[in-house]
Amino acid sequence: WDQAQKGLLHCMESTKTPLLTWPITLGKPVVLAVGPEGDFTPEEAAAAAAQGWEALTLGNARLRTETAVVTAAALVLQRWETALVVHGNPL
Repeated sequence: WDQAQKGLLHCMESTKTPLLTWPITLGKPVVLAVGPEGDFTPEEAAAAAAQGWEALTLGNARLRTETAVVTAAALVLQRWETALVVHGNPL
């Protein structure tokens, strides 16, 4: 996964990049890790950050793990396939 863009989605309070504005390089693999039920531990998040994983968020709503996975995958796939438009502004 050294060449992949790596994003860690979790619910802990921290500085996180919204997945909608996370810079994705087209054609480069994307790997997302979604927090398990109960979320990642602070130690797990810190270890991931040390390995180059960027902290990401889907927004203020807390989603179940299985819903967050589908939501995140759909957002990344849409950005690979078509221009994403949020509030009338392409990203």
